[in-house]
Amino acid sequence: MTARQERQWAALLKEFSSRQIELRCVPLHLSRGGLACHKGKWFCLISDFSSLREMIETAAHELAHWDLHQQDPRETGDPSLELEAEEGGKAILSMMERSYGDILADSLRW
Repeated sequence: MTARQERQWAALLKEFSSRQIELRCVPLHLSRGGLACHKGKWFCLISDFSSLREMIETAAHELAHWDLHQQDPRETGDPSLELEAEEGGKAILSMMERSYGDILADSLRW
């Protein structure tokens, strides 16, 4: 795991936790991941058959689904929802990198 991947994964864990969603890596064979509710508790399930990069991208994608569509009654799998979540996931990872970069740059100016 690279330092960048470590930061991304830690930031994603924090984001899911702040939304009271438990992030779990499980052996999913037919999907890279998804959101599920069981007995009133939300989970983000990520396939542990994926590479770490894919796991990070999938977690960001699912977080974007939550943020963009948690009130949306449309079915999952809708191509427009998937495209929005894909773009949202990329934006989340980009913001995480930019935030870390800003913090690092500020500390180097000290």
